[in-house]
Amino acid sequence: MSYPLVGLNKIYVLFVFTLCSVSTMAQSYLGVWEQINNDGQKGALVRIEKSSRANTYVGTIIHVFRYPQDILCTHCKGDLHNKPVVGMQFMYDMEYKKGELVNGKIIDVKTGKTYYTKLSYNKQDDALLMRASVDASGFIGETQVWKRYK
Repeated sequence: MSYPLVGLNKIYVLFVFTLCSVSTMAQSYLGVWEQINNDGQKGALVRIEKSSRANTYVGTIIHVFRYPQDILCTHCKGDLHNKPVVGMQFMYDMEYKKGELVNGKIIDVKTGKTYYTKLSYNKQDDALLMRASVDASGFIGETQVWKRYK
């Protein structure tokens, strides 16, 4: 005698397990990160969280080092021009795909320029690799290491 529902139950359990795994992996990106500039200096503390838009993530500057906390983004364009850097959502539209946050944009608050960005999580070091580039493929740009803030 065959029990076809048994096979369906296995598929359902596998589907739920896969969804939980993806959700857990995406959770690795959430939290506060210490942005380290390429000169080795601390730049800012950044909070990464889920956006109000479905399946997207954003980054907000919550503290800056080596600058007053009330510094303004004088080079930013549009609505962000002359707005406080601390509290600014400077990274947006990040989508979780294949273990990375991709297809996002990031604003360099020193220049006001916007770049494509991708974040990769390094579980061994509990760190993020943030790639900012002028091209969507990520070929021309630079990478920073962001350490989890404790």
